[in-house]
Amino acid sequence: ALPDLADAGAMAVGASAVEQVLGKAAFGSLFVSTGLYWGKAAFTDETEAGKAEEVSTIAANAAITGLLVARWVDAGHFPLSNMYESLFFLAWCLTAVQAGLTAKVSKSSVTGVLSSPVALLVVAGAALALPPELQRASALVPALKSNWLLMHVSVMMLSYATLMSGSLTAATYLLVDATREWGLPFLGDGEEAEEAEE
Repeated sequence: ALPDLADAGAMAVGASAVEQVLGKAAFGSLFVSTGLYWGKAAFTDETEAGKAEEVSTIAANAAITGLLVARWVDAGHFPLSNMYESLFFLAWCLTAVQAGLTAKVSKSSVTGVLSSPVALLVVAGAALALPPELQRASALVPALKSNWLLMHVSVMMLSYATLMSGSLTAATYLLVDATREWGLPFLGDGEEAEEAEE
């Protein structure tokens, strides 16, 4: 029985190390994605998302997917039982919604400019700010040992991510529309907006 316990302990340490690496990889990919989206928005007139931005977002999503799968295998249940797991699942949903909107709905970089920093902050909060005792996988309380956990919480988190993306886009549209005549350089020339209205 002792070798089995030693092997289980080594596997737990190995899984934890893999989770840490994948969490840092997700943070790095989202940092690159945010920088690329914001750099393009600030310094160019191009409005379409480029391949580099899309690839870095998909890389972040893949890293988070790997982290969640490793966590699922390690804990033995769907990884939504604590704040660490829930934040990473929310970040996964945000990057999935962002990638889906960019690829299928429009090639506009607006979704990436708005969603990438939010996903970056969520991952940073989970991987870098939460203390280690809150990052550890724990056993589910009896009330959560149900198939409804997988269905209810995952759909709820996906709807949160979709709502965040839509709310950020709507708020940004209202802000840009309300301040268009101010003539701010990053919002376009105010005179052009007035000519377009006439």
